[in-house]
Amino acid sequence: MYVPHSQLSLNYSDSNKIWRYMNFGKFDSLISNKSLFFCRADKFDDKWEGIFPVKMIQKFELDSKQFPSIDGNMYTLCQWQIQKEARSHLINCWHGSVK
Repeated sequence: MYVPHSQLSLNYSDSNKIWRYMNFGKFDSLISNKSLFFCRADKFDDKWEGIFPVKMIQKFELDSKQFPSIDGNMYTLCQWQIQKEARSHLINCWHGSVK
């Protein structure tokens, strides 16, 4: 059930199509179980899925500044995202088609 969030403004009308590419098995599971599957960000086949955009990396210097971790290693923010945080982020991607 959709519940509006006070801090999220959507600019889509109810007539816009929302879609996602998936095979029939995944679609059947979605319908049968009435639930969505959220994949861990580090488990995508595409190694770049969920990674910061290049312009964001450059603007905020996410690949140059390093900081120490409690594991004794030094990480840039990009390395930290890929190696440590990605496994705690769950993703389910859809597309709002505006025509």
